Amino acid sequence: MRLLLVWLCLAPLLARAQVLLVDRVAAAVDLHAITRSSVEARARPLVVGSKTEAQKEGARRAALMELIEEQLIRQEAQRLGIEVRDEEVDKALQEVAKQNELTVVELFAEIKRQGLEAAQYQAMLRAKLLELRWLNQRMNHAAMPTEETARVNFMVTERARLLEVLRSAAVIEVRL
Repeated sequence: MRLLLVWLCLAPLLARAQVLLVDRVAAAVDLHAITRSSVEARARPLVVGSKTEAQKEGARRAALMELIEEQLIRQEAQRLGIEVRDEEVDKALQEVAKQNELTVVELFAEIKRQGLEAAQYQAMLRAKLLELRWLNQRMNHAAMPTEETARVNFMVTERARLLEVLRSAAVIEVRL
């Protein structure tokens, strides 16, 4: 009886309540959700330069695949105990700025001009550093060729092979 009374008191309030949609899930990798807003944020620099809707959609799909791969690598790196410290990200930022003959402040201004926030770029840089560590730990070093071009091709092939192993072991649902 008491529960019915509470329900009757709350029913008018619930009827007037509006649902606010904060974000949508674009994909799920195991139990980790990749949101539509994170896909849009990742794709923004490519979408800005796109002329057709097909190009924009292609940029969004590419961004989603990147985010899925990052999550697969992040999960595997965590399992293997691979980490990237903040100091390493800062050092990499300084190196990127130096390679582009910019200060870090100028680099962040350029990043902002391209549609990315500084924190988003730092997160992407952290993910790339983590990927390099993961790849270095997991790839077959004995099979690596000595010639530079062959080494690059080997690393690309090895990355694809290792990602396929991770994909086959994961539950991935794309809703985009």
